[in-house]
Amino acid sequence: QQQQQQQQPLQRQRQLQRPQQQHEKCDATRVGFMKPTVAQVLAAVRSLYEDELRPYGRILLKRIRERAAIAAAKAAGLLEAKPDVDGVALIDPKYLRRVCEHCSVFIVEPAEGKEYSVTLAGHRGVFVDPCSPRDPYPGQLWSEAADYFESLDSDKGRLPSGRYACAQVLFARHLPFMRGRSLGELCHIVQLAISQKKILGYLEGQLVPYSQSEECTKERCAVRQQPIGTAAEATLPFASWDQVRSGLLEILDVSQSPGPGMITLSNVKRLFRSQLNLELSETVLGYSRVGELLQDARLSGVCAVRAMGNGQTMVQRVDLLHPMSHAPFCGGIDPLLLQQQQPQQQQQQQQQPLQRQRQLQRPQQQHEKCDATRVGFMKPTVAQVLAAVRSLYEDELRPYGRILLKRIRERAAIAAAKAAGLLEAKPDVDGVALIDPKYLRRVCEHCSVFIVEPAEGKEYSVTLAGHRGVFVDPCSPRDPYPGQLWSEAADYFESLDSDKGRLPSGRYACAQVLFARHLPFMRGRSLGELCHIVQLAISQKKILGYLEGQLVPYSQSEECTKERCAVRQQPIGTAAEATLPFASWDQVRSGLLEILDVSQSPGPGMITLSNVKRLFRSQLNLELSETVLGYSRVGELLQDARLSGVCAVRAMGNGQTMVQRVDLLHPMSHAPFCGGIDPLLLQQQQPQQQQQQQQ
Repeated sequence: QQQQQQQQPLQRQRQLQRPQQQHEKCDATRVGFMKPTVAQVLAAVRSLYEDELRPYGRILLKRIRERAAIAAAKAAGLLEAKPDVDGVALIDPKYLRRVCEHCSVFIVEPAEGKEYSVTLAGHRGVFVDPCSPRDPYPGQLWSEAADYFESLDSDKGRLPSGRYACAQVLFARHLPFMRGRSLGELCHIVQLAISQKKILGYLEGQLVPYSQSEECTKERCAVRQQPIGTAAEATLPFASWDQVRSGLLEILDVSQSPGPGMITLSNVKRLFRSQLNLELSETVLGYSRVGELLQDARLSGVCAVRAMGNGQTMVQRVDLLHPMSHAPFCGGIDPLLLQQQQPQQQQQQQQQPLQRQRQLQRPQQQHEKCDATRVGFMKPTVAQVLAAVRSLYEDELRPYGRILLKRIRERAAIAAAKAAGLLEAKPDVDGVALIDPKYLRRVCEHCSVFIVEPAEGKEYSVTLAGHRGVFVDPCSPRDPYPGQLWSEAADYFESLDSDKGRLPSGRYACAQVLFARHLPFMRGRSLGELCHIVQLAISQKKILGYLEGQLVPYSQSEECTKERCAVRQQPIGTAAEATLPFASWDQVRSGLLEILDVSQSPGPGMITLSNVKRLFRSQLNLELSETVLGYSRVGELLQDARLSGVCAVRAMGNGQTMVQRVDLLHPMSHAPFCGGIDPLLLQQQQPQQQQQQQQ
């Protein structure tokens, strides 16, 4: 130890000299590059914290140059001019990383690939993940965003293709529906507008309204089976399905690169032109993408499309694939490795007849086991399932398992009514035996007509092999319907009497009732569209609402009543008959402190939102009425500014909403959680954070 202590000053001196030497070496090789100081880097990182953007290396480089351009513009007195970022010298990425790594203010952590992030020691920050597929934004935002982008002219409608640059342009426009959003949230909104909402798309390397984008044009051409762009001017004849099939066999038969019987997806069109003198147009054959075209059932015996681990997509001859690998590659398994597995494959092929026999016996045994435990359940045939799936295709409804169960029973009830001669009577669906969900899924999985795909949770969808279908998403917040429809719908529902004005609470069942009424303003709409209209009428338009487990005109709904009571600051329902006194703002504040102080479940200083009213009654002998205090929801009440120093409301990853004491939250986490991070984890990280701060 004494020897180490003696050597420490010398080692420390060498460490201090090393960064300087490395910087000088870097400067010698990268002449003319900007050399940001620690102060400049720190200011840039802090600005990214304010924007809720994680300071990754690539974005930190941009931000430093942006701030340098703004400083240069101010120095020149050009306050109104747009900062000239291109006029600022580039920054050596290696130099920037070394500056961050040799400064104790920063924590440098590796990220995906060669990327890294730079955070402030002792400050975790709250960052928005722009790549997250989760949509936490209200439907009204998407509706206004769609209207805004569609209304833009050709000049303002062309935006930078980069997510960050596009968000900066929108941020500078101070759009009303984006007010209060951070730059990080705008990056996320741009990403969702491209990837999910079909509000923005690409055209000639720029972002434009989706209706003007290349993808939208291709989809239109695919529906009409017409060529697109340069393909429309092609001198070569377009390939038919027979020519595509024979052409792929010919091309794959002679291909040796990147492996025998393999070609990259990006080369398919070029090879059709150079080797076959044919133009392969996916839109002429009804598809908007070549990859989807090559997965059509008509080519199932010719080729398979595989995503590789290196980011490339391969097209390979089916007869060269491993016998058990007819599903798309997961994890980037290299097909070239299959050649090394031939001895093992031959052994497996010899065992296949016996294995196949066992597989054929197993579904039957499983069905028998299922039937033995679920006596009296209906056992639909493949023909019944197929007819139900086709009817859902006609209704533009994706055949999810839960809706497929309903549709099979509905069709069975109609058939029974016809057989009994009760053509005018309403089919008695409740009189039809239930269907075992597990049995139905096994029937679909063991029939080659269907493609069974997992969906959210334990749900699954059943589609027809070779038929993609066009389905309406009833949960989409986007409103594609004309204003006239909503005006007539509002007038219609408000005119209904107490009998016709009460509708089933389920979106699907309500849409069926409206479909059967043949309403003029719904004429020509599919059942799928009616489901979507019902959803928007509840979630956005305030045309329908809930009352006693049924859908009613919004003016008669519980939510509307609560809003009226909140405006008048009056109690509602059972609260109006309460014997306990109503809590005032001071009592709510002191009561929450008292409840949270003793609470240990689900964590110290935490309670679930659903338990707040009960705990006020049981522990404080007070009735907490949100409407008396001017709110229609308890969650909104607890986010009032008067309680900002007492508690915070947090949405958790498990679907629950928590109320937590503010003084137990991390100093940098006063914004709502993104991604459902559990606050309990923060307490487990305190020793590690203290150790980092000491170091």
